[in-house]
Amino acid sequence: MVFPSKVPDLFVGRPVIVTGRFHGRGQTTVKVKGKVGGVEREFAIPINLDDASVQHTGISSVWARMKIADLAEQSVWDMSTDFSNSIKQIALDYSLMSQFTAFVAVDSNTKTAGAPGTPVVVPVVVPQGVNYDTTVKDR
Repeated sequence: MVFPSKVPDLFVGRPVIVTGRFHGRGQTTVKVKGKVGGVEREFAIPINLDDASVQHTGISSVWARMKIADLAEQSVWDMSTDFSNSIKQIALDYSLMSQFTAFVAVDSNTKTAGAPGTPVVVPVVVPQGVNYDTTVKDR
């Protein structure tokens, strides 16, 4: 599968990023076809799937983000289909945030006393040049 499913037009100074998944090993070729000034053009790009740089762990996250973005775009014009479960599942499978998922930090070392909803003081790192007393301290 290649994402985005509908490749946008290419303009000077604006790259088009297309992601795809390959299964297997060895050599393959990626073909890019399109029109340049109304003339059909095709480029063949050789890829070595055994190359370690092709197998970087972050690449799968890039693919998953593009798939989520593609599904979100489809949901805009195809309102008869519910894409939320697909988006949610991809985000969970690849540990990504989406419009249907989020990350929550839980400090298991600190237990609050009393009723639920008891405020807990959390230390905040203040950027250099920011005055803690006037921006963060209890107001």
